[in-house]
Amino acid sequence: SPSAVPGSGASYTLVTTSDAKSNRDVLDVYDGTNRLVGFHALLSPGHRALRCAGVASRPVVEDGDVVRGGRSSAVVLTSGGSIVTLTERATPDKVDLLLQKNLYAAAISLAYSDPQSYRPRDVVDLYRRHAEHLYRRGDYAGSMDRYVLTIGSLEPSHVVFRFLDAPRVRLAARYLTALRDAGLAAPVHDELLRTILLKIGDGESAAGRYLERRRM
Repeated sequence: SPSAVPGSGASYTLVTTSDAKSNRDVLDVYDGTNRLVGFHALLSPGHRALRCAGVASRPVVEDGDVVRGGRSSAVVLTSGGSIVTLTERATPDKVDLLLQKNLYAAAISLAYSDPQSYRPRDVVDLYRRHAEHLYRRGDYAGSMDRYVLTIGSLEPSHVVFRFLDAPRVRLAARYLTALRDAGLAAPVHDELLRTILLKIGDGESAAGRYLERRRM
């Protein structure tokens, strides 16, 4: 049966069910805020979940700022007389675990939800790591989606040189265009974009539009 667990910045639900294959009770903790299964375990054979309760510690506040978020815990009493205690990990520990499993989108969502632990530059670094992971997998378009989110924090040459070969050069043009739109393109980036636009697709008209924009 479901039971709400008080959370610090997240909404947790503890659910106990019976596993038909093993005939054992199962504990699952769902993180409703980040849409994750935060915990999953089978109770020992012969133990059934009887009652559960959730508690949460208060955030630590200094000078009006939250310096450390509260922690959520749950206690489960079993029919075998055991008490199972679950304690929420700190956000960096949870993020590291998700990164080990290559669950970058979930890790980034968690980092966003805890600005005390992850500043904007830290989240941008997670986007970079996700981009590099997708690049290694051959998902170049997905990789560029993440690289665009690092504009203003990551050296553009780090990205551009990865996409200059023929199959990926359109993605380089996309990045350089986004760099221009952000007002962060140097003259060398403008010239490279012009060269790429002349080389791909309807080159002449694309380059013409580019030059027109440059004059405005």
